Amino acid sequence: MGRKVGIGLAQTQARLGDVKANIENAVSLIRQAAGMGADIVLFPELCFTGYQMKLLGPRIHALSDEWRPRIDEAMSAVTAECGVYAIAGLCMREGQTYYNAAHLYDRNGRLAGEYRKAFAFDLERNYFAKGKDFPVFDTDFGKIGILICYDIGFPETARYLSISGAEVLFILAAWRAQDEHVWNLNVPSRALENQCFAAAVNHAGVFGDLRLFGRSMVCDPLGRTVLQLGYDKQMVGVCTIDLDEVASLRA
Repeated sequence: MGRKVGIGLAQTQARLGDVKANIENAVSLIRQAAGMGADIVLFPELCFTGYQMKLLGPRIHALSDEWRPRIDEAMSAVTAECGVYAIAGLCMREGQTYYNAAHLYDRNGRLAGEYRKAFAFDLERNYFAKGKDFPVFDTDFGKIGILICYDIGFPETARYLSISGAEVLFILAAWRAQDEHVWNLNVPSRALENQCFAAAVNHAGVFGDLRLFGRSMVCDPLGRTVLQLGYDKQMVGVCTIDLDEVASLRA
């Protein structure tokens, strides 16, 4: 039978700075993906605020302080309702320090883990500290690792997660259109190098001078694309993967 897992990609077109609307959208997309057979639903980087550092600037900190508890409350409620995992990108604060982070919610609505982006890109360096850890998380279907956008440009990040046991890499991104060729190289390469699955979700939409082009994808342990979404629009896709493929290749 294999270890079959439904991977849901929630390629969002966020409303920049409108956290309430983006929370409501995320809840709706989780319900949609669950209805399509997803066991876990992946969202982009900073999906609740939207991504455009030039336009958001330090306001992203104020939005995080105001909305963070309500984000966790809404995500916990809908994952418990639908019986799915979800991974979503958000700004979070520890003390006086802010991080570009991802939260993992389990099927019971519990906050099951957090990852903090290690490699800040461009203006992010003005607003976020660097994460230092690369945790691997246990789920009821296997071990997973999480990376955020520019992290995947450094192969050692994915390699560390792989040798720590991760069978699926979940990648949250806000990837700009002029670097589409890098996206199309990095995601399958990280899967192939590490004999694992890689699921990667990008934002879609134009925000000022920044076009985030979508084209979210799932790649198998041989680097083959098994699901890819379209350009520039919000959409949801679900595919089923078999984690026994990872075990077989790594044997």
